[in-house]
Amino acid sequence: MRALPAELYAQALELAEAADMEGLQDLFEAAKEKADEKSSKRLDKAKSYLFSNEGGLKKEVPERGLGTMEGQIDKILAHRMKKRGMSWTLDGAHRMGIMLALRENGELDRRLGQTSVPVHAPIVPTPQPLSLPIDPGGWLRASLPALTGPHGSRPWVAALRGIAGLGALA
Repeated sequence: MRALPAELYAQALELAEAADMEGLQDLFEAAKEKADEKSSKRLDKAKSYLFSNEGGLKKEVPERGLGTMEGQIDKILAHRMKKRGMSWTLDGAHRMGIMLALRENGELDRRLGQTSVPVHAPIVPTPQPLSLPIDPGGWLRASLPALTGPHGSRPWVAALRGIAGLGALA
């Protein structure tokens, strides 16, 4: 883009996408004939780069394309395995990676259907009916034996009276 004139750039891009190396050769030669010395050096550098990476231009891309595969795998694994206060063994991390890959490829449900491990529902305890004590007001008649026992004159008993709100009875 920096080396070729604007009118030739679009044509060069089409030739590079088609991996037409002969067409690129002709295009660069035609551009070089019209170029000054500085532009000529940029053209040589761009041409050298393209022809050095010719194998990358000619690689066949799968029908579905690669898209942003690495970036997405990185995010999926990072979100599941980091920042959740968990630690992983190497085996556990490997197994989780396989599970995440199966989920992303839409194969997890099918694979889980093939497992022979029985899945048990959690046992939910049946609620017991509530029952009231025979004397529901009995707790109101509670007493603190320490207040009237043999240690009634000790400082900790005085503190207990204060906590119970019975400081006036001292």
